[in-house]
Amino acid sequence: MRIRRFRLEQEMAQDKLALMIGSSKGKAYISRIELDKLHISISAIHRIAMALDVEVRDLISFSGKKPTACKLKPSATLAVV
Repeated sequence: MRIRRFRLEQEMAQDKLALMIGSSKGKAYISRIELDKLHISISAIHRIAMALDVEVRDLISFSGKKPTACKLKPSATLAVV
């Protein structure tokens, strides 16, 4: 995912992003997401996209070369607004 790229473009610290998405786990949570070491829900991706003022699709890498694994919780659902 491209969360780190957008976060750094906005000069936003990991702890600030964690606070904006309502995570009590702080910057460690964001770090684990950026390093692709954590399974996250579509809802969490949506909250991150809103905090970074980007579309969900902007955060997910869709390259023709090698698929990027996006670790999602199996029970994840996304409400269409």
